[in-house]
Amino acid sequence: MENEWLIIKDYIPIIVVIISSVFAYIIGKSSERNKKFISMSEESVTKLLSSMYLEAIEITNAKEYDIQSIKDFILIYSKNVEIYKIYDDVLVNEIFSLSIKLSEEKIDNEQLSKRFNEVSKKIEYLYWERYMVNTEGFNWFAATKTINSWYILPGSLFLTVRKISEYTSIILAMTAYLMIVESFIGKGEGLFSYETTGTVVAIFLITLVVYFLMNGISTFFDKNPKLKNKRNVKDYKSPHI
Repeated sequence: MENEWLIIKDYIPIIVVIISSVFAYIIGKSSERNKKFISMSEESVTKLLSSMYLEAIEITNAKEYDIQSIKDFILIYSKNVEIYKIYDDVLVNEIFSLSIKLSEEKIDNEQLSKRFNEVSKKIEYLYWERYMVNTEGFNWFAATKTINSWYILPGSLFLTVRKISEYTSIILAMTAYLMIVESFIGKGEGLFSYETTGTVVAIFLITLVVYFLMNGISTFFDKNPKLKNKRNVKDYKSPHI
């Protein structure tokens, strides 16, 4: 193994440049995608989901469903040119489907009420799902502004280590893959022996476990999984029962 590391030593400058370039590319792409998706999530809530959810709560919490209110809801939102900004093809399609059935008078009030209730539940789920996305990290940000800095320091170090472990895992995964391929092609007698490859793979797996563990702890403290279980939309009860 010592000879292998001596050989690798000569390629360190090139390896550093390659890894740095890949690292910068991955971070840039990841950041770009995250910003795009967060923007889409915020847009879906402000443009449509907030108003849809409030209307759905009002309609479903009435003593009896107001059929005209349901029809108005479906027809108005089905004609909204920005309905695609809900970014959920199932919900959009269901609203279009109900709109067509209403225009063709192929659905009775009972069926309309039942399907509207399902639509309302889907809206509720999406609202709180996007809420979680839009407020991710906010609890920690608020804490950094209101809690003594000495209490915040361990948390900041924890988040930094988590982020480092994330990107280190990516780099080690690529390195381990290349080493596995090379060592098997060379049958353990090429640039990397099975022992060296096994060591790098082990380091990668340990780093990956650390990342998932820290990410799980962070998610537990920063997010409230009960948000998606909020139930403000009441179940539909047939007046004929």
